[in-house]
Amino acid sequence: MNTLFKILVLKLFPLIVISQEAEKVYEVKSPFSKESSYLITSDSTQVSSEIATKVVTKLGFSEYKKGNTSISIFYRGKENFSSGFETFFSVHKYKPLLDIKLKLNDSLKILSSDTMYYIYGFTTSLKDGPIVDENYSKFLMSAYRQEIDKEYFENENNFTKIIEKDRSKFSRCNWLNMGYGMSYLAKDNPFMGGKKFAIISFYIVEAAHYIPIFGGPFFGRTQKDKILIPFIGISSLILWKGTCSVFLGKRYLKINKAVHDSGYKVPINLEY
Repeated sequence: MNTLFKILVLKLFPLIVISQEAEKVYEVKSPFSKESSYLITSDSTQVSSEIATKVVTKLGFSEYKKGNTSISIFYRGKENFSSGFETFFSVHKYKPLLDIKLKLNDSLKILSSDTMYYIYGFTTSLKDGPIVDENYSKFLMSAYRQEIDKEYFENENNFTKIIEKDRSKFSRCNWLNMGYGMSYLAKDNPFMGGKKFAIISFYIVEAAHYIPIFGGPFFGRTQKDKILIPFIGISSLILWKGTCSVFLGKRYLKINKAVHDSGYKVPINLEY
């Protein structure tokens, strides 16, 4: 996804404005519309790569490449955060020839003719599915607005709260049952994808280990088998709990911690 993400964003941007003649509405399209969040303004002072960099830096990203539009910057998760995370900030100019209605991220804007507009925002790849990517892009765009728009920042109706996940509590839940540990991470978490699959999978893996642990003494043919089979089951379960589930859990704990540590409020328009 990383290589494809880089190539397509660089080559297929800028945004394309497509007409929907029947409704006389124009819609902004991009190669990654499902992973993006954009705003539009005629005030060029609201558009700043410095603010974008300030926002993503607080969330554990750093700049590593500039693109070929007027403003386009790639950011990558720092090594101590996650080197597999990427986000892209871009700005594109658009001047309509006629007064039009423009659809942008499910909102309708009325644009005046011969006025220069700036379409700007984030496109994100966290490798957790388009819903998580879009949620994170919305969060970044909200954080950006919190930096430049005092009225938006002070209106609590624009925001919600997400639970700060505790590493020690996750560890306790995980050692009790891996599925339970995943349930703790998934609850009210807009930055975790495949929640049901992860929870069910770890419950199944946990349950599968109980077969040799409790059944070994009954279906083992020899005394040695009766001891060895449960021992293997217990060892495997400990290995899973101490490595696989913990490794996956750390990913979501880091994302959650970065969001809380950034100091930015979480927008209410995220999908859970």
